[in-house]
Amino acid sequence: MFVFGLGFELPVVLFSLVRLNIISFDDLKSRWRLVILVICLISAVITPPDALSMIALALPMIVLYGATLLMIHWTKPVHLENTYA
Repeated sequence: MFVFGLGFELPVVLFSLVRLNIISFDDLKSRWRLVILVICLISAVITPPDALSMIALALPMIVLYGATLLMIHWTKPVHLENTYA
């Protein structure tokens, strides 16, 4: 159960890393296939040896990753250009 709780911290960690300029939104967006592979591999290693546990951990984490990307995109600061020239 600890692993499932730890997995749900993914949005907080990603959002914090982007806000601290450690990872950029474009990096997260362009490497989504690799992230899904890593999530599936980690969930296969951490969970007991049955497919249901792996899917039960991987699927919510993948959905949370996508939701986090949307949240980061929506909260990106907008840089307005000076139109008073």
